[in-house]
Amino acid sequence: MVELQFYKIDKNNSSCEVVAKNKLLFKITKPTVIQSSEIIKIKTGIILKVPDGHLLNIFTYPALADKACELFPNIIILDSEASEAEVQLAVRNSGRNQINLMIGEVIAVGHLNQVQDITIGEFEPNIVTNPKLPNTTPQKKNTFEFEVK
Repeated sequence: MVELQFYKIDKNNSSCEVVAKNKLLFKITKPTVIQSSEIIKIKTGIILKVPDGHLLNIFTYPALADKACELFPNIIILDSEASEAEVQLAVRNSGRNQINLMIGEVIAVGHLNQVQDITIGEFEPNIVTNPKLPNTTPQKKNTFEFEVK
């Protein structure tokens, strides 16, 4: 099992909770109001340290999407090279009405995934540079005659 390390900026206020072996929930720590079409940054109060060879993908929580609200951008990806700074989630109200987020409400879910090492190689595509076009005859011009009576 891999350890995802975190540091609580405010020891009395936790915005993250591990609910399964590979799922991390991000919760609201203070009541928040988002107006229609507004984007706000929500501070999580934690700093995460993603282990080497892993990515933490953070998605909009389905219950938040039901309120016409979403993370902006839709997916946030953190890797081991991410700076050790507080995780902030930009949330957009894409609905017509004001949205009220309450303390403890889940807004995002994070999944820790292991990534494979890759190598990059070149290839030659099978591209036809000058394709022969079939001979066609020009289309007849449409002519309309109107008679005024």
